[in-house]
Amino acid sequence: AAVVAYRGGASNRHRWQQTYQAVPLAKSVPTTISAKGVRLHKGGLYVIIGSEGLSSIWAEQLTAHYQATIVQIEQTDKETLQTELKQAADKFGPIKGAPVALMQPHHWEYSTKTKKTVLQNLQIALQSHTKQSLPPDFCCVQSSLSSIIGGLGLAAYSGANHFIDAFVAQQNQHSSFPWFSINWDAHTDDNAATERSSDTESGQKHTSQNNASGWGTALANFALTPTEVWQATERSLAQASPGQAVVSRGGLCERYQSWIRAAPHQ
Repeated sequence: AAVVAYRGGASNRHRWQQTYQAVPLAKSVPTTISAKGVRLHKGGLYVIIGSEGLSSIWAEQLTAHYQATIVQIEQTDKETLQTELKQAADKFGPIKGAPVALMQPHHWEYSTKTKKTVLQNLQIALQSHTKQSLPPDFCCVQSSLSSIIGGLGLAAYSGANHFIDAFVAQQNQHSSFPWFSINWDAHTDDNAATERSSDTESGQKHTSQNNASGWGTALANFALTPTEVWQATERSLAQASPGQAVVSRGGLCERYQSWIRAAPHQ
């Protein structure tokens, strides 16, 4: 269903409905960024929070294309985050960015409460860090396309990603640095674009061991390769404004109509 908000009193009531505007990504990394976009820096320090989801792709590509220094933090309690952020900055210099990968291997392990705790801990740790050092250029949190087009059996998973998107929007109201949430389509482990199959989760990895059908087959057809994930990451940070960005390999409106507004079978 659409996201709708009502504002104003009885005599001046407004109905706001969330919509999406298509932004074609540049064929190559833009030489100039948008007014609110961010640029990745060669030799910069990037702290990746989490070890699931897109974390390995981000680490490999930042190292290969930007000769970046990567520090990966897997423990997400507040004290560990604060300590490791400080140690990283003391050893390698200012933190240029903080990509956050909170994906679990299986959607049924998802919990909005868990994601809330991790993101709140991170927000406190980054806020504490900026009082002692330069703020990062950005924080980018991995979200999922399931919060927009749903999916069979993905109620909890979709809800958790809705929270991620809302949390990021809230941070941009007062944060000293920009926050991004990117709603990702499904992705593969390698750049071979053939024989894709799905574990039935939007924003999750696909493996060739599963026999996908229905929802899973549809996802497999849209799965992004690691190279495509990285290209979309670079361009989204450079072109998009802070907040929510959606990466969909197929037409988002058509997929929304297919799954959210699908007519029941006769």
